[in-house]
Amino acid sequence: MSTIIARTPRLIIREFLPEEKEHFFTLMADTRINAYLPKRSHQQIYDVFTDTIADYLQGIKLTRWGMFDVVTGELAGLAILRYNAEDAEKAELGYALHLHYHGRGLATEMAKTLVRYGFEVMQLREIIAVTVEENSLSHKVLLKAGLKRGDNTVRSGEELAFYSLQREDYFALRPKVIAQTPRLIVREYRPEEEDAFVAMHSDEEVIRYLPKRSPDEYRKLFREGLEAYRGDTGLARWGIFEPLTGDFIGSCLLRHPVDAPEKVELGYSLRPDYWGKGIATEMARELIAYGFNRLGFDEITAVTDPENSASQNVLQKAGMQRQGEAFWYGQMLPYFVVAR
Repeated sequence: MSTIIARTPRLIIREFLPEEKEHFFTLMADTRINAYLPKRSHQQIYDVFTDTIADYLQGIKLTRWGMFDVVTGELAGLAILRYNAEDAEKAELGYALHLHYHGRGLATEMAKTLVRYGFEVMQLREIIAVTVEENSLSHKVLLKAGLKRGDNTVRSGEELAFYSLQREDYFALRPKVIAQTPRLIVREYRPEEEDAFVAMHSDEEVIRYLPKRSPDEYRKLFREGLEAYRGDTGLARWGIFEPLTGDFIGSCLLRHPVDAPEKVELGYSLRPDYWGKGIATEMARELIAYGFNRLGFDEITAVTDPENSASQNVLQKAGMQRQGEAFWYGQMLPYFVVAR
């Protein structure tokens, strides 16, 4: 087993296993992939891999990792976030991507993920990166990841483009966090998370007790959710994420229901692999606390499908009490309430 650093819908970023040395060598020895990286002999490439494994054994938290295709398990590239030799609160971002994976946005996906990991998990003060002027793709990746170009720097006699992102600038741009526990983060969605939201709501297990909607309708819901962040009610649809890996867990909301606009309704849906772990109850408690303590509501309600006993248990464990039924969404539904 190797430690997973982060996961995205398409990539797993994790420690290399010792037996993956030849895969690492094949990637790093391909001059088409590494045309803009320092030239290394075959032995030097093997030495880099050995040093990387040694980093893991020594507990060094920022180093090199493999980027692996979630579906095939293939090595897609190398992800790097290494401590600066002179400043332990600064790290340098780098990567190498297999040619087969070029043009898919994976480098940007990886870079954004490592930036998040560096600031949110490792508490870095600054992330930097350098690239040669001719490497237009890397310039685009770094800009999309949020880094800003500064004055050029010189290394080993070569002038390089310099990029950086400060911690305070990152958090100023970060989606608003609604709640956080050791097991989950409830936060505003990013636009690029639309596909994950739609994919979850294409799972028959997830939508069993939800109104029937097409993928396009879920895309519309997601985009309306993004627009809601601009409002001043504090009510919206948010994503639920795993704090360390960034895995998408599910979706939740507080809203004024159409059938009772004077009330505030709590709702949620989770990926099936997170069912039965108490995540939904934990989320519901946090959302109730947010509604009471941050938004100032005196009462929060919820309804479920009559057959959805699991959700009814979640609501009760979160402190809500059943108060008969309510005619919402065209049918009589079990009705739950919690008051401040």
